[in-house]
Amino acid sequence: MVEALGEVAKEKPIYELNFSNTTFNDEHLSTLDKAEVLEKVFFLDLSNTEVTDAGLDGISHFYVIHELKVKGTQVTQAAIKRLGDKQLAKPHVPDNLRTRPKTDI
Repeated sequence: MVEALGEVAKEKPIYELNFSNTTFNDEHLSTLDKAEVLEKVFFLDLSNTEVTDAGLDGISHFYVIHELKVKGTQVTQAAIKRLGDKQLAKPHVPDNLRTRPKTDI
């Protein structure tokens, strides 16, 4: 399924992804990142998955993640801060979108 999303994203942008309550993990997140699926994602629901800080730390091909749900994961506030720092440092993001992701942690 994760690989198929890479093919879909080549045809049209994906703005929202919901993997909640699945066995989605860091490796899956890395695969999506490498395929640049996260490039246009604004809403990402990883709640109750197997994603960890390492998974969030590893992503880099994203524009702006506006809302990130990670409740029920091993993701810490520190990893969310690091992701937010990456997002704030992106020079091509307009000022009105240059914010940290809203989270439920």
